[in-house]
Amino acid sequence: MRWIVCGGRRERLGVMGRAALAAIHRPEAHAWLGGLLRRLQAIEPRVRPGISAVYEGEAEGVDQDARVAAKALGIPVVRFPITPDDWAQHGRGAGPRRNRDMLLGYTRSAPIEPADAVLAERGGDGTANMVAQARKAGLPVLDLGDPAVAAALAPF
Repeated sequence: MRWIVCGGRRERLGVMGRAALAAIHRPEAHAWLGGLLRRLQAIEPRVRPGISAVYEGEAEGVDQDARVAAKALGIPVVRFPITPDDWAQHGRGAGPRRNRDMLLGYTRSAPIEPADAVLAERGGDGTANMVAQARKAGLPVLDLGDPAVAAALAPF
């Protein structure tokens, strides 16, 4: 599965976010990771083991942390930056356009496979937009900022 990892610029990819990436990517690496994957699948049944790529928006905060965590796990990373030209041309619409591009797999060089799922940490309007677009597209979303998800993961 190709995962978008998103969250706020002033937030960090927390321990649970990093553990979720590890559990989805290689649940067989440790019994605890296998248990966490089963819990994640209870929250979102469409989550399948294995991460073939992490898509991130190249912002500070969660995006940057996701890049580091994915590389540490040996997962390829695809960056979707917003350029100064994007901001000049689209203004506040640049973020939602970039989010759409991540969902659809539109990169500046060539189209790639679209995203399969979203892992969201706490964030602001941009994160909320990414989650909303993913849900509208019918993708599985693990929103770690959702109190119900946090409560379901509390034993871990």
